[in-house]
Amino acid sequence: AGFEENDSYTVKTRAISQSLSEVPISEFTDEEIAAVQETKRLLISDYGLPLNKLSKRELFIVTINSKLRPETAAKKYCKWLEAMAEFGISSFDEIWHGISHHTDNSEEEWAKLSPNFATFAGCGRDKNDRSVFWIKSRPIQIEEELIAVRCSCIYYTAIHADLLSLRNGITFVIDTTYNTMEKQTGNENKMQRVFQSIPLRPQRIFILGAGFFKRVFINTLLSIAALFTSEKVIDRIRFVELEDVKKDVEDESLPVYVGGQGGGLRSHEDLIAWIKMRLETIYRVPDI
Repeated sequence: AGFEENDSYTVKTRAISQSLSEVPISEFTDEEIAAVQETKRLLISDYGLPLNKLSKRELFIVTINSKLRPETAAKKYCKWLEAMAEFGISSFDEIWHGISHHTDNSEEEWAKLSPNFATFAGCGRDKNDRSVFWIKSRPIQIEEELIAVRCSCIYYTAIHADLLSLRNGITFVIDTTYNTMEKQTGNENKMQRVFQSIPLRPQRIFILGAGFFKRVFINTLLSIAALFTSEKVIDRIRFVELEDVKKDVEDESLPVYVGGQGGGLRSHEDLIAWIKMRLETIYRVPDI
């Protein structure tokens, strides 16, 4: 399904059991655009960032996620860039290399990235109609680090490609059931730092499948993560069972692998098509 050319802010966002239905989302407000412009100004004047490190896509997401607080948004934007630099990523252009809109070799690049999106589980919306960001936790090998960071940033963008989730936050779920965490790869803290630098605004944070050993390990990582993210966000983390998640996410929106209907995303191919579709909206954010 395509998009109406005369409506840059129409995107399929509401996932239901049978299919994805089209939900129009309004344009950014003047207040939102002004806040993004101020964030950009601060990044140039106060942080000295060159123009090639400023991406309007990420500027909009970070600023609105920061509740239109330009000072906060500028700090988060820089922290995100700094964390990615540890993996040799110097700008957001490198995240989107080869898959930017209408890139000639985009299908080849998507084929390379596609297997790594298996870390994420397709979902519908939570009971407040927000996006559900669901991760199937697994160890990340050293040779996978760069592509894991890229895919995480791309999926994060897709999850936030509707104004309701941008303005009101998301539900965030990490399922550790199939990650024993017994064998360490040595990059856990490094990966945690970059993941925690990605500016989320979760209203719910659920960790599934964590017994005593996993909780000890996860709590250790969280104590480190507290240096990079707000205590308010850390305090929202809950170790839960699937039944607890169902209080916020209905069966039709739960991932297929836990017995749900995936919000209509029943296969990996569905998930990749959904990511691409969601990104169409982000490509069309206004110039600032």
